Amino acid sequence: TFEAKERGDLTIEAKILPGDKKRALLLNLATSHNKGKTHPGDVLAVIRALVEEEGVGSDEIAQATGMSRDQVERFWKIAEASPVLQLSISEGTIALGAAYEISRLPNHAQQEELVAAQVLYHRPVRDVRDQVERVLQAIANPAPPLPQSPAPAPAAPHPCRHARRRIA
Repeated sequence: TFEAKERGDLTIEAKILPGDKKRALLLNLATSHNKGKTHPGDVLAVIRALVEEEGVGSDEIAQATGMSRDQVERFWKIAEASPVLQLSISEGTIALGAAYEISRLPNHAQQEELVAAQVLYHRPVRDVRDQVERVLQAIANPAPPLPQSPAPAPAAPHPCRHARRRIA
């Protein structure tokens, strides 16, 4: 359609298929996936609509679109993540692999902290994965609390040279 507009075409041929929103979204996702040049932000939006609005599961999406179940579930994990992470995907400031790794963190504040670092430093996905693993491991196995230091001993009285008496 963009090419037709650039050529100045006033009409284009189209085929109208019967169906509902669910079918339209699945068809949109399937054709985009098969073309291979799909913007991750668009895929996130379609998968979110399919899951939240149409009640479609990852197996059905995978079967209808040609995507693997793992791909669908990774996109869904990102779709559930911090809005800052999703925006970074849509704007193209963070790679999809790094976004998935960051989305594995349990809360949005942690995710947003890593998004900021990733936008700034553009670390390899492997490094992001390692950092996320360390954080998840620290959450699962917190360090034991540090031992309490004993209360300080009371100060010994010292003489006051001017009053010639002891002050405690």
